[in-house]
Amino acid sequence: MTLNACSKLSLYLASGIPVIVHNSIPEADTIFQKNLGLVVDSLDEAVEKIEKMTKDQYDQMVQNVASFGRLLRGGFFTRKVLTDALFQLLYN
Repeated sequence: MTLNACSKLSLYLASGIPVIVHNSIPEADTIFQKNLGLVVDSLDEAVEKIEKMTKDQYDQMVQNVASFGRLLRGGFFTRKVLTDALFQLLYN
């Protein structure tokens, strides 16, 4: 659950796929706060959370992932980092 998670995370989200991540990865807080998937300690916990999830909860998660995926595909985060870096370099 922890190997290779970070390198594939943006690909899954950009593709519109809700994710299941281990709580130890750096992006776990973002996944939890933005409801882009499940953050768990173990595969057993993932199964338990999936079994308890309602259709409405899943549909909301899919909508959140779709919105976040558009930002990823559109380069929003890359533009933001570059803009912030240029601003720091030129104006600080």
